[in-house]
Amino acid sequence: MSSFNKYLAHSLSILSAYTYTVSLTVIIGKSSSHLIAYKLDYPLGIYSMFSTAKNLTKMISASLLVFTCCANAQTDERKYLIKLVEAGLYQDAFELAESLFDQYAGDADFDYLYGLSARQAGKHQEAIFAFERVVMNRPNNLNARYALAVAYYEVDNLVAAKREFENLLKLQPTNKLIAQTERYLSLIQQKSVRLDPVWSGFAGISLGYDSNVNSGLGDELYPIPVAGVGVFELQFPVESDNFSKLSANLAYRYPTAKFNAWFASASASHTQNKQYTDFNKSSLDIIAGYTHRIGALQLRANTFLQSFWYGDEKYHNMMAVMASANFAIDQSDSVQLSGNYSAINNEVNDNLDSNSAMVRLEYIKQLDSGRLTFATAFRDENVKNFNQASQQYERTINSLSINWMHQFESLGLVRLGWQYQLAKHQHLNQIFKDVDGVSPFFTEKRKDNNIIYQIGHEYALAESWRWRTQVRLSRKNSNQFVYSFDRNVVNTGIRYLF
Repeated sequence: MSSFNKYLAHSLSILSAYTYTVSLTVIIGKSSSHLIAYKLDYPLGIYSMFSTAKNLTKMISASLLVFTCCANAQTDERKYLIKLVEAGLYQDAFELAESLFDQYAGDADFDYLYGLSARQAGKHQEAIFAFERVVMNRPNNLNARYALAVAYYEVDNLVAAKREFENLLKLQPTNKLIAQTERYLSLIQQKSVRLDPVWSGFAGISLGYDSNVNSGLGDELYPIPVAGVGVFELQFPVESDNFSKLSANLAYRYPTAKFNAWFASASASHTQNKQYTDFNKSSLDIIAGYTHRIGALQLRANTFLQSFWYGDEKYHNMMAVMASANFAIDQSDSVQLSGNYSAINNEVNDNLDSNSAMVRLEYIKQLDSGRLTFATAFRDENVKNFNQASQQYERTINSLSINWMHQFESLGLVRLGWQYQLAKHQHLNQIFKDVDGVSPFFTEKRKDNNIIYQIGHEYALAESWRWRTQVRLSRKNSNQFVYSFDRNVVNTGIRYLF
């Protein structure tokens, strides 16, 4: 133990029997830009008010002894930094090192102390940068290279950690350092097995029923104007149909650390209606991106491409960029902010070409064998070619949703979901003209309210086989009657996982 620490330990031992606290701050050094102060918290005890004069004299003498040691030992800020590190006061050491950073950064001795205090204070990235500077200036410094390798390991940068540990062995370290290095290399090897690239996917087939495949209004008669002729009572009947659906997915994940990875996936699906084939749907989705964790923050960014077919013809192409940030409040609670920007090129109608931006805020609660999610979102959609025919498609959408999921031991996985959407169109609907052929038939801007209920169930038939059932109920109410309808869709089938 250094003389400073001996004096400090001896002095504090005199005060250790007391329980009340007095805080004293002593100025022990200075530089051109700041003062260096050391704060000491002394327990005085519930009986201090009854202390004898002799005991009080001892207490004051001990305090002065500590102050004198500090003042004599710390005339250089870096010496004081060393004392703080030696004493294990890493947070204080890091705060002091931060204040000295502009003055001493680049000095190998200072950077090493900065790195030690930053690592122990939980500032891993700052520690890595500091140790990297030391290694650049002193490539043969065993302690600095070992500290850098350990810091890389602690943030799960296993590739860099392995490289630095192997470089350390080339420098012929001590037997103790060799043993520690080999232990870390063994741990890296064990982790690396779990970080191998992963291929996964599924293929499935299901049968279903759609109660309103054409989004019909019902059996009622609705007044529809015909320019120059008059108003006719027309019917928009509901058509139901049975369907079959094929779906497949192939995903690839290339981990770079425990929580960091490149990823890509391709998904394809086709819905074949039994009778109304004009409403068949097919899609091909491709996703590629990267996810990275910084402390409690999980970041994700990716691109999204979609080709969509409606009936027998290509309907649209979509391209989007997406990003999200998930912050873990604790082990069971997190909040996530996500957003995307998309561009749609409609192959059938140029008036439907659009750009849209969306932002979504989500609260996620991890439950025992389940999860509960609350979310709100806002989307702004704008047409690319603004004209009288396309303007009605510009709208904003606000939504609220609640989703619950639970894995039952005997029943399997159950999902429940509820979503409310309010879509407000920004311009009058010029598609439907009044009898005069000029004035819009609907005199108010379109407003749609949509409520969606979802129920899902998944049961494991075997290790790789799942039986899945989904129910979706949609209730859409619009102030323009041609857009109001109810729709129920049910499908059930099997899925093979690989």
